[in-house]
Amino acid sequence: MKCKNCGGTLHYSPKERALLCDNCNNIESVSFDKFEYKHDISAKLQTSIDDKTIRCPNCGAKSNIGGASVCNYCGSTLIQDFANSIDAIVPFCIEKDEARKQFKKWVGNKFWAPIGLKKIAKAKRLQAYYIPTISFDAKTNTSYSGVKVETHTRRFMRNNTPVHETYETRRPFRGVRNDEINNVLVCKSKEISNANLTSVGPFDYTNLYKYDDRFVAGYNVENYNINEKEAHAIAKELIEEEIQDRIRAQEGANVESLRQNTVYLQESKARFLLPVYKSNYKYKNKNYDFYINGSNGRCCGNYPKSIGKITIAVLFLLAIIGVVLYLTIK
Repeated sequence: MKCKNCGGTLHYSPKERALLCDNCNNIESVSFDKFEYKHDISAKLQTSIDDKTIRCPNCGAKSNIGGASVCNYCGSTLIQDFANSIDAIVPFCIEKDEARKQFKKWVGNKFWAPIGLKKIAKAKRLQAYYIPTISFDAKTNTSYSGVKVETHTRRFMRNNTPVHETYETRRPFRGVRNDEINNVLVCKSKEISNANLTSVGPFDYTNLYKYDDRFVAGYNVENYNINEKEAHAIAKELIEEEIQDRIRAQEGANVESLRQNTVYLQESKARFLLPVYKSNYKYKNKNYDFYINGSNGRCCGNYPKSIGKITIAVLFLLAIIGVVLYLTIK
Protein backbone atom coordinates (compact mmCIF):
# COMPACT_ATOMS: atom_id res chain seq x y z
CA MET A 1 0.00 0.00 0.00
CA LYS A 2 1.42 3.34 -1.09
CA CYS A 3 1.36 6.64 0.80
CA LYS A 4 -0.84 9.28 -0.87
CA ASN A 5 1.61 11.95 0.26
CA CYS A 6 5.02 10.62 -0.91
CA GLY A 7 4.43 7.22 -2.47
CA GLY A 8 6.23 5.41 0.36
CA THR A 9 5.15 2.11 1.90
CA LEU A 10 2.37 2.16 4.48
CA HIS A 11 2.06 -0.18 7.45
CA TYR A 12 -0.59 -0.54 10.11
CA SER A 13 0.52 1.07 13.39
CA PRO A 14 -1.03 -0.31 16.62
CA LYS A 15 -0.04 2.93 18.40
CA GLU A 16 -1.73 5.22 15.88
CA ARG A 17 -4.54 2.76 15.06
CA ALA A 18 -4.05 3.88 11.49
CA LEU A 19 -1.75 3.44 8.48
CA LEU A 20 1.65 5.04 8.97
CA CYS A 21 4.09 5.88 6.17
CA ASP A 22 7.58 4.45 6.66
CA ASN A 23 9.05 7.39 4.73
CA CYS A 24 7.27 10.63 5.71
CA ASN A 25 5.24 9.52 8.77
CA ASN A 26 2.01 10.47 7.04
CA ILE A 27 -1.04 8.94 8.73
CA GLU A 28 -4.02 7.54 6.84
CA SER A 29 -7.17 6.43 8.64
CA VAL A 30 -8.57 2.90 8.84
CA SER A 31 -12.26 2.05 9.22
CA PHE A 32 -13.04 0.08 12.37
CA ASP A 33 -16.29 -1.69 11.52
CA LYS A 34 -17.43 -4.05 14.26
CA PHE A 35 -17.88 -7.70 13.29
CA GLU A 36 -20.98 -9.40 14.64
CA TYR A 37 -22.16 -11.98 12.12
CA LYS A 38 -21.08 -15.60 11.75
CA HIS A 39 -21.99 -18.05 9.00
CA ASP A 40 -24.50 -20.81 9.67
CA ILE A 41 -22.89 -24.24 9.30
CA SER A 42 -26.02 -25.66 7.70
CA ALA A 43 -24.29 -24.74 4.44
CA LYS A 44 -21.75 -27.20 3.02
CA LEU A 45 -18.32 -26.93 4.57
CA GLN A 46 -15.42 -26.31 2.25
CA THR A 47 -13.07 -29.20 1.54
CA SER A 48 -10.50 -27.14 -0.37
CA ILE A 49 -7.64 -24.97 0.91
CA ASP A 50 -6.96 -21.42 -0.24
CA ASP A 51 -4.45 -20.91 -3.04
CA LYS A 52 -1.07 -19.83 -1.65
CA THR A 53 0.17 -18.19 -4.87
CA ILE A 54 0.38 -14.39 -4.88
CA ARG A 55 1.08 -12.20 -7.92
CA CYS A 56 3.15 -9.06 -7.28
CA PRO A 57 1.19 -5.95 -8.34
CA ASN A 58 4.44 -4.17 -9.20
CA CYS A 59 6.47 -6.62 -11.32
CA GLY A 60 3.98 -9.44 -11.92
CA ALA A 61 6.14 -12.17 -10.39
CA LYS A 62 4.40 -15.05 -8.61
CA SER A 63 5.37 -16.13 -5.11
CA ASN A 64 4.26 -19.39 -3.51
CA ILE A 65 3.84 -17.88 -0.04
CA GLY A 66 0.92 -17.01 2.13
CA GLY A 67 -0.60 -13.74 3.22
CA ALA A 68 1.23 -10.44 3.32
CA SER A 69 4.95 -10.52 2.66
CA VAL A 70 7.60 -9.05 0.37
CA CYS A 71 8.23 -9.90 -3.28
CA ASN A 72 11.50 -11.80 -3.69
CA TYR A 73 12.11 -10.09 -7.06
CA CYS A 74 11.41 -6.37 -6.60
CA GLY A 75 10.86 -5.94 -2.84
CA SER A 76 7.28 -4.71 -3.12
CA THR A 77 4.78 -5.52 -0.39
CA LEU A 78 2.50 -8.44 -1.29
CA ILE A 79 -1.00 -8.69 0.14
CA GLN A 80 -3.18 -11.63 -0.77
CA ASP A 81 -6.83 -10.81 -1.33
CA PHE A 82 -8.58 -12.21 1.76
CA ALA A 83 -11.93 -10.56 1.06
CA ASN A 84 -13.64 -13.89 0.33
CA SER A 85 -11.80 -16.06 2.87
CA ILE A 86 -11.44 -13.94 6.03
CA ASP A 87 -14.44 -12.55 7.91
CA ALA A 88 -12.88 -10.65 10.79
CA ILE A 89 -9.61 -9.58 12.37
CA VAL A 90 -8.28 -8.65 15.80
CA PRO A 91 -5.65 -6.02 14.89
CA PHE A 92 -2.32 -5.72 16.66
CA CYS A 93 -2.82 -3.51 19.72
CA ILE A 94 0.75 -3.46 21.06
CA GLU A 95 3.97 -2.46 19.30
CA LYS A 96 7.10 -4.62 19.19
CA ASP A 97 8.81 -2.63 21.97
CA GLU A 98 5.91 -3.32 24.33
CA ALA A 99 5.94 -6.99 23.32
CA ARG A 100 9.64 -7.19 24.25
CA LYS A 101 8.87 -5.68 27.68
CA GLN A 102 6.13 -8.25 28.25
CA PHE A 103 8.52 -11.07 27.34
CA LYS A 104 11.19 -9.76 29.73
CA LYS A 105 8.61 -9.65 32.53
CA TRP A 106 7.42 -13.18 31.67
CA VAL A 107 10.95 -14.60 31.84
CA GLY A 108 11.57 -12.79 35.13
CA ASN A 109 8.56 -14.50 36.74
CA LYS A 110 9.79 -18.03 35.96
CA PHE A 111 11.05 -19.28 39.32
CA TRP A 112 12.56 -22.51 37.95
CA ALA A 113 14.42 -20.78 35.13
CA PRO A 114 18.25 -20.51 35.39
CA ILE A 115 19.49 -17.30 37.01
CA GLY A 116 21.29 -16.14 33.86
CA LEU A 117 18.35 -16.72 31.52
CA LYS A 118 17.12 -13.11 31.66
CA LYS A 119 20.42 -11.87 30.24
CA ILE A 120 20.39 -14.41 27.41
CA ALA A 121 16.69 -14.64 26.51
CA LYS A 122 16.14 -11.43 24.61
CA ALA A 123 13.30 -10.98 22.17
CA LYS A 124 15.49 -10.64 19.10
CA ARG A 125 14.09 -11.24 15.61
CA LEU A 126 10.58 -10.70 16.92
CA GLN A 127 8.21 -11.50 14.04
CA ALA A 128 4.62 -10.30 13.85
CA TYR A 129 2.15 -12.77 12.33
CA TYR A 130 -1.55 -12.78 11.76
CA ILE A 131 -2.57 -16.36 12.51
CA PRO A 132 -5.56 -17.75 10.58
CA THR A 133 -8.14 -19.51 12.72
CA ILE A 134 -11.63 -20.81 12.22
CA SER A 135 -13.90 -19.90 15.13
CA PHE A 136 -16.91 -22.10 15.86
CA ASP A 137 -19.99 -21.40 17.99
CA ALA A 138 -22.44 -24.09 19.02
CA LYS A 139 -25.72 -24.47 20.88
CA THR A 140 -26.08 -28.03 22.11
CA ASN A 141 -28.35 -30.39 23.98
CA THR A 142 -26.57 -33.20 25.83
CA SER A 143 -28.03 -36.22 27.61
CA TYR A 144 -25.55 -37.92 29.91
CA SER A 145 -25.19 -40.68 32.48
CA GLY A 146 -22.52 -42.04 34.73
CA VAL A 147 -21.61 -43.19 38.22
CA LYS A 148 -21.03 -40.70 41.01
CA VAL A 149 -18.45 -41.69 43.63
CA GLU A 150 -18.90 -40.01 47.02
CA THR A 151 -16.63 -40.28 50.06
CA HIS A 152 -18.18 -40.42 53.53
CA THR A 153 -16.85 -40.54 57.08
CA ARG A 154 -18.40 -42.51 59.92
CA ARG A 155 -17.48 -42.38 63.57
CA PHE A 156 -17.88 -45.20 66.09
CA MET A 157 -16.28 -46.65 69.18
CA ARG A 158 -13.97 -49.65 69.05
CA ASN A 159 -12.64 -51.01 72.34
CA ASN A 160 -13.64 -47.76 74.02
CA THR A 161 -11.61 -45.80 71.45
CA PRO A 162 -13.22 -43.35 68.97
CA VAL A 163 -12.58 -44.42 65.39
CA HIS A 164 -13.00 -42.35 62.21
CA GLU A 165 -13.44 -44.46 59.08
CA THR A 166 -13.91 -43.33 55.49
CA TYR A 167 -15.81 -45.27 52.87
CA GLU A 168 -17.12 -44.73 49.35
CA THR A 169 -20.55 -45.09 47.82
CA ARG A 170 -21.40 -45.34 44.16
CA ARG A 171 -24.70 -44.38 42.65
CA PRO A 172 -25.79 -43.92 39.04
CA PHE A 173 -26.92 -40.54 37.78
CA ARG A 174 -28.27 -39.11 34.55
CA GLY A 175 -29.27 -35.72 33.28
CA VAL A 176 -29.82 -33.36 30.36
CA ARG A 177 -28.20 -29.97 29.85
CA ASN A 178 -28.18 -27.20 27.25
CA ASP A 179 -24.94 -25.38 26.49
CA GLU A 180 -23.85 -22.43 24.42
CA ILE A 181 -20.13 -22.52 23.59
CA ASN A 182 -18.52 -19.68 21.66
CA ASN A 183 -15.23 -18.96 19.92
CA VAL A 184 -13.78 -22.45 19.81
CA LEU A 185 -10.63 -21.79 17.79
CA VAL A 186 -9.03 -24.23 15.38
CA CYS A 187 -5.65 -23.38 13.94
CA LYS A 188 -3.06 -25.36 12.05
CA SER A 189 -0.40 -22.89 11.09
CA LYS A 190 3.26 -23.78 10.71
CA GLU A 191 4.05 -20.77 12.89
CA ILE A 192 2.07 -21.84 15.96
CA SER A 193 0.27 -24.99 17.11
CA ASN A 194 -3.34 -25.07 18.27
CA ALA A 195 -2.14 -25.80 21.84
CA ASN A 196 0.17 -22.76 21.88
CA LEU A 197 -2.51 -20.55 20.35
CA THR A 198 -4.82 -21.57 23.21
CA SER A 199 -2.08 -20.93 25.78
CA VAL A 200 -1.31 -17.45 24.46
CA GLY A 201 -5.04 -16.57 24.46
CA PRO A 202 -7.60 -15.41 25.09
CA PHE A 203 -7.63 -12.63 22.53
CA ASP A 204 -9.46 -9.35 22.96
CA TYR A 205 -12.65 -9.96 21.01
CA THR A 206 -13.93 -6.50 21.93
CA ASN A 207 -11.48 -5.41 19.22
CA LEU A 208 -12.85 -7.80 16.61
CA TYR A 209 -13.46 -5.92 13.37
CA LYS A 210 -14.67 -6.68 9.88
CA TYR A 211 -11.68 -7.67 7.76
CA ASP A 212 -9.91 -4.91 5.86
CA ASP A 213 -6.65 -5.28 3.90
CA ARG A 214 -5.28 -2.16 5.58
CA PHE A 215 -4.99 -3.96 8.92
CA VAL A 216 -2.45 -6.45 7.53
CA ALA A 217 -0.23 -3.89 5.75
CA GLY A 218 3.35 -4.53 6.91
CA TYR A 219 2.63 -7.88 8.57
CA ASN A 220 3.03 -11.54 7.67
CA VAL A 221 -0.19 -13.51 7.28
CA GLU A 222 -0.20 -17.29 7.37
CA ASN A 223 -2.43 -19.33 5.06
CA TYR A 224 -4.75 -22.06 6.26
CA ASN A 225 -3.34 -25.54 5.78
CA ILE A 226 -6.50 -27.43 6.76
CA ASN A 227 -9.93 -27.17 5.20
CA GLU A 228 -13.18 -26.25 6.95
CA LYS A 229 -14.44 -29.83 7.16
CA GLU A 230 -11.27 -30.95 8.98
CA ALA A 231 -11.41 -27.90 11.24
CA HIS A 232 -15.05 -28.62 12.10
CA ALA A 233 -14.19 -32.17 13.21
CA ILE A 234 -11.47 -30.82 15.51
CA ALA A 235 -13.82 -28.17 16.91
CA LYS A 236 -16.48 -30.77 17.77
CA GLU A 237 -13.93 -32.74 19.78
CA LEU A 238 -12.99 -29.57 21.70
CA ILE A 239 -16.66 -28.66 22.25
CA GLU A 240 -17.52 -32.10 23.64
CA GLU A 241 -14.48 -31.99 25.94
CA GLU A 242 -15.76 -28.66 27.26
CA ILE A 243 -19.25 -30.10 27.82
CA GLN A 244 -17.74 -33.06 29.68
CA ASP A 245 -15.79 -30.67 31.95
CA ARG A 246 -18.98 -28.75 32.66
CA ILE A 247 -20.85 -31.95 33.56
CA ARG A 248 -18.11 -32.98 35.99
CA ALA A 249 -18.11 -29.53 37.58
CA GLN A 250 -21.91 -29.56 37.87
CA GLU A 251 -22.07 -32.95 39.59
CA GLY A 252 -19.61 -31.79 42.25
CA ALA A 253 -18.09 -35.19 42.92
CA ASN A 254 -15.85 -37.78 41.36
CA VAL A 255 -17.50 -39.20 38.27
CA GLU A 256 -16.83 -42.55 36.65
CA SER A 257 -18.05 -44.13 33.41
CA LEU A 258 -19.36 -40.82 32.08
CA ARG A 259 -21.29 -41.17 28.83
CA GLN A 260 -22.74 -38.33 26.83
CA ASN A 261 -24.75 -37.88 23.66
CA THR A 262 -24.59 -34.36 22.25
CA VAL A 263 -27.02 -33.01 19.68
CA TYR A 264 -25.98 -29.83 17.87
CA LEU A 265 -29.00 -27.52 17.69
CA GLN A 266 -27.22 -24.65 15.98
CA GLU A 267 -23.69 -24.09 14.70
CA SER A 268 -21.92 -21.14 13.14
CA LYS A 269 -18.41 -20.35 11.99
CA ALA A 270 -16.19 -17.46 11.00
CA ARG A 271 -12.62 -17.11 9.83
CA PHE A 272 -10.53 -14.85 12.05
CA LEU A 273 -7.02 -13.43 11.82
CA LEU A 274 -5.43 -13.17 15.27
CA PRO A 275 -2.25 -11.19 16.13
CA VAL A 276 0.78 -13.07 17.50
CA TYR A 277 4.44 -12.12 17.95
CA LYS A 278 6.83 -15.02 17.67
CA SER A 279 10.53 -15.33 18.42
CA ASN A 280 13.06 -17.72 19.92
CA TYR A 281 16.26 -17.74 21.90
CA LYS A 282 19.07 -20.19 22.39
CA TYR A 283 20.22 -21.46 25.80
CA LYS A 284 23.04 -24.00 26.05
CA ASN A 285 22.75 -24.87 22.35
CA LYS A 286 19.02 -25.56 22.53
CA ASN A 287 16.34 -23.44 20.89
CA TYR A 288 13.26 -22.25 22.78
CA ASP A 289 10.21 -20.71 21.09
CA PHE A 290 7.90 -18.19 22.68
CA TYR A 291 4.76 -16.33 21.61
CA ILE A 292 3.20 -13.03 22.61
CA ASN A 293 -0.47 -12.16 22.21
CA GLY A 294 -0.54 -9.12 19.94
CA SER A 295 -3.78 -7.83 21.45
CA ASN A 296 -2.94 -7.89 25.18
CA GLY A 297 0.73 -8.93 25.64
CA ARG A 298 0.09 -12.36 27.19
CA CYS A 299 3.12 -14.66 26.78
CA CYS A 300 3.59 -18.39 26.49
CA GLY A 301 6.40 -20.69 25.48
CA ASN A 302 8.92 -23.19 26.74
CA TYR A 303 11.97 -22.38 28.83
CA PRO A 304 14.88 -24.30 30.41
CA LYS A 305 14.64 -25.47 34.02
CA SER A 306 17.51 -25.00 36.44
CA ILE A 307 18.86 -28.37 37.62
CA GLY A 308 20.48 -26.61 40.58
CA LYS A 309 17.22 -25.01 41.76
CA ILE A 310 15.31 -28.28 41.40
CA THR A 311 18.02 -30.21 43.31
CA ILE A 312 17.99 -27.68 46.17
CA ALA A 313 14.18 -27.81 46.35
CA VAL A 314 14.16 -31.63 46.48
CA LEU A 315 16.84 -31.70 49.20
CA PHE A 316 14.94 -29.09 51.21
CA LEU A 317 11.72 -31.12 50.94
CA LEU A 318 13.51 -34.31 52.00
CA ALA A 319 14.99 -32.45 54.98
CA ILE A 320 11.52 -31.34 56.11
CA ILE A 321 10.17 -34.88 55.77
CA GLY A 322 13.13 -36.17 57.76
CA VAL A 323 12.51 -33.69 60.60
CA VAL A 324 8.79 -34.56 60.70
CA LEU A 325 9.54 -38.30 60.84
CA TYR A 326 12.15 -37.77 63.55
CA LEU A 327 9.76 -35.77 65.71
CA THR A 328 6.96 -38.30 65.13
CA ILE A 329 9.12 -41.29 66.13
CA LYS A 330 10.59 -39.44 69.12
